[in-house]
Amino acid sequence: MKKICVLLLLVISGSMSAQKLEDIMKAHDKAMGGLEKWQKLKTIKRSGKLKRDGIELNYVEQIISEKTRRIEETVNGSANISVVSEGSGWKQSGGGKASVMPAAEAKDAMKETVIMNELLDYKARGHAIELVGDDKSDGVFTHKIKLTKKNGEIDYYFIDPNTFLLSKIATKKKMNGVWTDVKIYYDNYKVIGGMKMAQHTIIKDPLGDVLEDNNCEKMDVNLVFNKLLFEKPAK
Repeated sequence: MKKICVLLLLVISGSMSAQKLEDIMKAHDKAMGGLEKWQKLKTIKRSGKLKRDGIELNYVEQIISEKTRRIEETVNGSANISVVSEGSGWKQSGGGKASVMPAAEAKDAMKETVIMNELLDYKARGHAIELVGDDKSDGVFTHKIKLTKKNGEIDYYFIDPNTFLLSKIATKKKMNGVWTDVKIYYDNYKVIGGMKMAQHTIIKDPLGDVLEDNNCEKMDVNLVFNKLLFEKPAK
């Protein structure tokens, strides 16, 4: 009898957790502007200021969703350009000769072409999600959702229970050529093309040190880009 009661409690608890997760996902989808709008997002262009390794630089980033990314970073008038397109890429520093990006680096860089947070369309991607519970790290209360990707990689998404916007992601990111456990924080959301998009992101390492601070000053969506910007210069 005792064993039956325990099993019953587990079933009820699991059912309640599943319902709570469903409710959170519905609220998150609505808060972010709706999956339908995000699925129609083809391109994004961002520009602003970026702080990394104690250096502040200006950047312009252009992405064709899950296909191509071009980022130009300028420090003291010198521009560094990096372009990746469907698994291959090139780089150019300070107006010098453009060089082919190593295959492994290009493969990693393709992850940066994903515009939509993968929690929103997890079903279409073949991912699985699980409500881990309520999190109080960083002194902020959030709903913690475990996302297991189709390839086995695991990320954790933290949803603000008041706004149901994405507060942060715990993931792995390549920083200075090394895969690092990081937390990416999102704030200063604005409505762009009917979708809520964070204009400020901060990347921190496991010790809480800031690795990157990105302030987006201008953002546009669904622009048509000049294809020449993505082509490797002949000289």
